[in-house]
Amino acid sequence: MNIFLFHTNADYLIGLRLPLMRALVQRGCRVSAWAPKLSQSHSDELRGFGIDAASYAIDATGLNPFRDGMNFFRIWWLLLRKRPDVVLANNAKPVIWVTLAAALAGIERRHCLVGGLGYAFTPEPGAASFRRRLVKFVMGRLYKAAFGAATAVIFQNTDDRDELVTAGICPATKAHVVSGSGVEVAHYRPAAAQPVSPVFVMVGRLVADKGVREYLQAARMVKQQQPEARFLLVGQIDPNPTSLRTDELAVYVDGGIVEWPGAVRDVRPWLAQANVFVLPSYREGVPRSTLEAMACGLAVVTTDAPGCRETVDAGRNGILVPLRDADRLADAMLQLARDPAQRAAMGRCSREYAERRFDTRIVNDDMARIMGLSPADAGSMEVLT
Repeated sequence: MNIFLFHTNADYLIGLRLPLMRALVQRGCRVSAWAPKLSQSHSDELRGFGIDAASYAIDATGLNPFRDGMNFFRIWWLLLRKRPDVVLANNAKPVIWVTLAAALAGIERRHCLVGGLGYAFTPEPGAASFRRRLVKFVMGRLYKAAFGAATAVIFQNTDDRDELVTAGICPATKAHVVSGSGVEVAHYRPAAAQPVSPVFVMVGRLVADKGVREYLQAARMVKQQQPEARFLLVGQIDPNPTSLRTDELAVYVDGGIVEWPGAVRDVRPWLAQANVFVLPSYREGVPRSTLEAMACGLAVVTTDAPGCRETVDAGRNGILVPLRDADRLADAMLQLARDPAQRAAMGRCSREYAERRFDTRIVNDDMARIMGLSPADAGSMEVLT
């Protein structure tokens, strides 16, 4: 069984899809990973797991029809020559252009993995801008064409599925849901001893839609009432125009409110210092950063938004707060800052919830079933660590 997996970013391809690709390889499938501008280090890492790796042309953002059209025909010619048995397209542009090209090339199994609906479908306060309405209109039409050509469409939360099915963009008969990308619970474990004082951590790109500004504002408010609390912010300044600026962040770092190590290769040492994970994001598929924190036994404070709410089990392992509301976020953080017993209990529930629902073995089995892989193709889909 020859499977091609397409993504728009090599780092995310490896960070989010490597467990699935390894599971497929370990059960006898031949897997080829495709991403634009794949570096030699990316290729070496993938090939170390028996995964073929190659670059292809796709414009991850933007709505340039000429460029998208050229890339579409390149992808079609690639698939026509290579003839994989299965195509799995992940992220908006591959979902659209790879799926349509695969249909034109006669590839029998064409699967779309929708990790989240992103910018176009994220609500704005007040009336949506003309640009956002235009992007949503165009993306809706392109998604509808791609989903019509797909064998199956795999969503990571029920909100995204329901929105696109209700809008007539995705046929209900093709729509499936898995529990995010999953997390390797054997790799992320609770620390031997958690800190006594409240320590909050946020991990992610420092862009507006992740709620980073609300996190910083809430940290300032909590610090005024709980001066012993620590606040960690793990992530890099992003080229996105909505990204936090260096001078904005410096106010909080120089003021002793947050500690900022920047981007890190391994988040586990930073999660081990904390007992509460915070993600005030406006919309997600299912945030991998939260799943990693849950596996490490951290209580969760996140927004009552698509994808984010999937990570909180009826308030047992965390607290949901409204979007774009730094005051309510600070209230939830203060509640946990003042109650060590609740922090610990929620952390234990987080670990149990991660094991029960978000283990990569569970997600991989679901992916294999949806993709129509027989036991001979995919076995039990376990990930060896």
